[in-house]
Amino acid sequence: MNGLRNNYGLSAKQEKGLLCLLSEATIVGAASKAGINELTLRRWMSQPEFMHAYRKARMTSFGETLRLLRRSATSAVVTLVSIMQDKTTPKNTRIRAAEIILDHDRKGVEIEDIEARLSELEGVVQEQGVGK
Repeated sequence: MNGLRNNYGLSAKQEKGLLCLLSEATIVGAASKAGINELTLRRWMSQPEFMHAYRKARMTSFGETLRLLRRSATSAVVTLVSIMQDKTTPKNTRIRAAEIILDHDRKGVEIEDIEARLSELEGVVQEQGVGK
């Protein structure tokens, strides 16, 4: 995040405040961690340049989190299947693992269905030349 000052004109203190906003649960906590007054941080948050930098940094952080989740998804599924199939695991735990697997499978099917329907609609819109 070192390039925030250069890209958005933030001061070193503003950059630190922004980074603390990303890592703390509250504005009060972020201000305290950054060593600035809460009112100062709130004032910065009313400035478009600061909020633009904050949103951009937040999206970057979120993207990194999603990449980590995707890399871990296969292991998570393997773990759930292992628990579900292990006869020594308590039944309620095995049932819960099965429910999780089924629920995620259902959601995946729903998303695939929505994506297919959306693609069909986009094709129809393009054929009809809507929006030109």
